[in-house]
Parts: sequence; C-alpha cells; structure tokens
Amino acid sequence: MYAIYDLKSKEQCIGIFDYRKDAADYLGIHKDSLSRCIQKKQLIKNRYEIVKIKEE
Repeated sequence: MYAIYDLKSKEQCIGIFDYRKDAADYLGIHKDSLSRCIQKKQLIKNRYEIVKIKEE
C-alpha cells in the first residue's frame, strides 16, 4: 500500500492506494519513477511525498 501526502497543503493525505501503478497513474507519472522517488526519498513534482505502508 502507498500513501500520498501533499506537503504544500499542510501534509494532507490525498490518497491511499493498494498498488504502485495506481498511485503513479493518479500523479500522472510512470510507476518506475514513483519507485525511484520512494527509494531516494524525493518529492514528486516538488510537492508530493510517497510513503510505502508496510502490510503485516
């Protein structure tokens, strides 16, 4: 699961997605770009933070 936070809107959670592809489609980017941003802890479009939620 993946959560997307909008850091320019007081860190508001704007979506929780089951799959990486769904989160990438929502942001309009490729799923591989999303993975790189998660690994390098980079913001997407200088605004969105992606957090991978561990499933137990």
